[in-house]
Amino acid sequence: MINTLGEHKYQHEVSKQDYHLLKQLLEQNKLPKLLDTIEIIYSDYSQTIYDRQLGENYSNEYKNDLMILLVHTAEVYMKERQKLFDDDLDKLWQEQCSLPIKKRLYPKVLYFLDQRFENIIRKVDCIFQYKKNSFSLF
Repeated sequence: MINTLGEHKYQHEVSKQDYHLLKQLLEQNKLPKLLDTIEIIYSDYSQTIYDRQLGENYSNEYKNDLMILLVHTAEVYMKERQKLFDDDLDKLWQEQCSLPIKKRLYPKVLYFLDQRFENIIRKVDCIFQYKKNSFSLF
């Protein structure tokens, strides 16, 4: 159960960083380079747009809407990961409370578990800081 808690904590922290990164890019009106590589398939109606500027505006609006959808999806995923972690943590505490005192985890083990969670948070933060600096997302 402790290993599962660690995995769920890691997944939550990664999803949280992804969400914050996408949200920040949207707020700064900086679309990820990936969206520039998406070939937009125009309907017959949009292909009749002869004004190049109008066509580019349409394309930019489409990409912006796609970015909003990505941010929303990342937020939902982050909340799902948080709930999964919280449910597992609650389950651990309920099991600990139902056990006789001699069979419960020692306070030192609980301290190490808390330290593991803190290390996961720092690890994921370092990874995302590296990504931001290395790939020039900002």
